[in-house]
Amino acid sequence: MEVVGILIIAKTPLHPTEDPAKVAKCFTNITEDLHIEEEKTTEGVFLLMKSSDKQTLMLIRDKLRHQRIISSARKILLRNMTEDSVKFNLNKQAAYAGRVHFVKDPENEDFLGPIAFTIRSDNIQELIDWLTSMEYQKKK
Repeated sequence: MEVVGILIIAKTPLHPTEDPAKVAKCFTNITEDLHIEEEKTTEGVFLLMKSSDKQTLMLIRDKLRHQRIISSARKILLRNMTEDSVKFNLNKQAAYAGRVHFVKDPENEDFLGPIAFTIRSDNIQELIDWLTSMEYQKKK
């Protein structure tokens, strides 16, 4: 499958008590080929990652299989899908440990704030199918 026109944005709050390098590791433990930058807004400081390469999601795809959570991940992604995007939240502490853990209610479940993903694509259904397919062939 060839997904064209993809934009992946992941964003998480950076609290004054958190080490930016450790928070950046949350991203590098679950995504590939990324550039992380700091963004200061009126809401606070955030670490932000943007990519236009589907391969950025390969580690998440691998972890869904390794953790055996493909079915539940698919339900979450389909529930949060719109015509051209999908939004979901991952637990920051789990990502630091190299695991994927979806957060349903970020306000009440995630003390440090989640990693909020927004993925836009010309064919978001195909992208979700690729992320949650049972078949597996890692491309190098």
